[in-house]
Order: sequence, then C-alpha cells, then structure tokens
Amino acid sequence: MNTPIRRLALVVFAMFTALLISTTWIQFVQAEDLRERPGNRRTLIDNYSRDRGAILVDGTPIATSEPTDDELEWLRQYDQAQRYAHVTGYYSFTYGAGLGLERAEDPVLAGTDDSLFYQRLSDVVTGTPASGASLELTIDPDVQAAAAEALGDRRGAAVALDPATGEILAMVSRPSYDPNALASHQLAAVDEAYTSLNEDPAEPLVNRAIGGDLYPPGSTFKLVLAAAALESGEYSPDTELEGGLTYTLPNTETELPNFGGVACDPEGGRPSRSRCRSPATPPSPGSPASSVPTPSGSRPRPSASASRWRCR
Repeated sequence: MNTPIRRLALVVFAMFTALLISTTWIQFVQAEDLRERPGNRRTLIDNYSRDRGAILVDGTPIATSEPTDDELEWLRQYDQAQRYAHVTGYYSFTYGAGLGLERAEDPVLAGTDDSLFYQRLSDVVTGTPASGASLELTIDPDVQAAAAEALGDRRGAAVALDPATGEILAMVSRPSYDPNALASHQLAAVDEAYTSLNEDPAEPLVNRAIGGDLYPPGSTFKLVLAAAALESGEYSPDTELEGGLTYTLPNTETELPNFGGVACDPEGGRPSRSRCRSPATPPSPGSPASSVPTPSGSRPRPSASASRWRCR
C-alpha cells in the first residue's frame, strides 16, 4: 500500500471512530438529558400516550386523565379544582408538571419511576397499555371542606394534621385557581390563562401553606387552652373572658405583663389601652384573649393506609 492510500485509510478510520464515539455518547450518555429537555416535543407527546395515574382522596379521584381524539391522547381533568388546586398542582402540555403532587410525584404518576419497573415489565409481557400509578392521599375530604369554608375568600392558608401520625388531613391556600385552565389542549388559551395567573398581584399559584413568603407561627398554645377550657365543662364556645394588661401566675403573686404593656383592640387588632373581650378562649399567660372556632360533629377519621400510593 503506497503512502497516499495509507494516509487516506487512516483519515477514514479516524472519521468512523469519531462517528461511533459521537453516536454512543448521544445515545447513552446524553440520552436522559436530551429526553428531559422542555422543548422536546416527542417526549411531551409520548407522555400523553399513557394514562397518567389518578390522585385520590378517600378513594375518590380529584385528578384523572380522560381519553381524547386529538394528537394528545389524554386530557388531565381536576374535580373540585379550586378546593384542591394547591394539593394537586397542574399538568400542562406547555408548562409540564407544575406545582403540587403533579410535580413532586411526576415519575410515579407518569409510570416512569424506577419503583414501577416490574409493573412496566409486566405490561410489556401481557400487552397491557402503559399507565401511571395512582396516589392515595391522607387528605380527609370533610376536613378539607371545613378548612376551605372557614378560610373563605380571605388570603391565607390552613393546614390540619393528625398529631398521632403527622398525616396531612387538610391543606388549603387562598386565593386559589383552576388547574383545568392550564391542562387544556387549547394551547393559546393555556398561555393566556398562565400569563394572567402569573401576573396576578394576589399570586394565586403560590401555595401559602408551604411556599412563598410563609406566615409566622401564631399563638398555637391557645388551642390547647381552649380545648382544656371546653373539656372542663365550665366554659362554652360563647363564654367571654377578659384579656387584661397583666396576668397573675397561679399560686403566686407575680404578675406577668402583656407584650408591650398594652391590650388588643377587638375591632382593628391594634394595641390599645382598652379592655379586650373575646368569646370562647381563656387567655394564655401574657396574651390577650382570642377566639378559636371549634368544629362540630365527630373527630376527623385519619386513614392508616392513606400515606402510601398504590398502583392502579
């Protein structure tokens, strides 16, 4: 072999080697990164080819996927959307899995989580269409409804926990939004809805229970005092108690002054020198009286198995 042919052969060999290395790098090393890129339309359409797992509250779905006749084969729908918006989050073709459980548990709901490997393998063997796993929540629908009703249209958040297990029985944030507007297949309408929500000065997309500018903790010990007072039978929800400037500690002559040496103004919540009276709650040491609503009916029933998700 003469020198020119040998040199050409080396160049061709080097080019084939570079091509093989580049292809291997793209298909194996960069594959995950390329697949997860937001602009990868093929991946987005592939995600809509599977039935996304439902989100369940007490066995009732609050987020499901319904079949369609368009290019996106499944449409995400949310029942009682305003009440559970900050729990579920939203699932959008344009903006992906956003907020709430839709984002936090996206691999499980999409059926791509490593823990679902054997389910996917079984689906391949049996020819069953691929689908995601469902999430069963600890949310109690009655407690969630009571929290939403109590909060009303006021800006803020309410969370109820089972003190024995730490399970979340209710999580409500206001103002809320409708995730169905972001899950629509009408992409122009989705862009308009998202822009409106994102520019809203009330920030409805923020879950004020766990995100944004979190609220400082309140006088949580007043709940203990209120429960003890009502349990004693000497007080009722309509009992009025004084919240003075000082409190004499039990079995002592020591007086504990209120913070700042002033009492509350029952009308505006501002400090004043007047006496503050409030129903239902005995004053805690060093603080004016305040009222705490007590729920009617039976104690919420926590679900022992609700903290686990299961495949459906």
